[in-house]
Amino acid sequence: MEFNHVFISALVENALDGLDGTKFALTTHQKDNALKVLVVKQPKGGKGNCSYANHEKIIINLSYWQVKNVQNGKYENGHKCFKDKVLDGHVYYNEYKSFNANAKCGGTFIKIGDVDHATLIQVLHEISHYVQFTLWQANRSHGQYLRKPHGDGFIHIYSRLREAFCNNPITRRSFIRRCHEQASADVWTDFQAA
Repeated sequence: MEFNHVFISALVENALDGLDGTKFALTTHQKDNALKVLVVKQPKGGKGNCSYANHEKIIINLSYWQVKNVQNGKYENGHKCFKDKVLDGHVYYNEYKSFNANAKCGGTFIKIGDVDHATLIQVLHEISHYVQFTLWQANRSHGQYLRKPHGDGFIHIYSRLREAFCNNPITRRSFIRRCHEQASADVWTDFQAA
């Protein structure tokens, strides 16, 4: 579990840095806080199987049903948006119905077994909520643009992150590899220090 937490932390840190220079950029304090409030869990089932985020907490569930679908090659629990949700070695990863068809941040097919791709989508979704609600808390004049959980503000943030780190397969593989390397280096440094 330790490596998973360090890997998820690397995804979060690098994704937040990717918003620098945009209207969604966070301060250093807000970025540091994201890592402090990050919880990575892997429940064995039952309630609490969701990931979620706001300005005070980021929960990433490694047992999330959509990640399990990608891992197992089966489609279970999602809404019925396509006739075939397992197609040509890929499993459909749902997004909320209100933006599932969005070309930049909507649902997508993920290669069976590519858990890192599914996890990246999950993390980017939750980071978008963290950014959304952190910016809203800092300046409530943003009003409904940032207040509505899956509204326009969220969709703009999430689209930017998906486009920057996930939607292009070459970019995605490079980003995931970089985060794995960063996590491995961090774990090795901690091991040597112990």
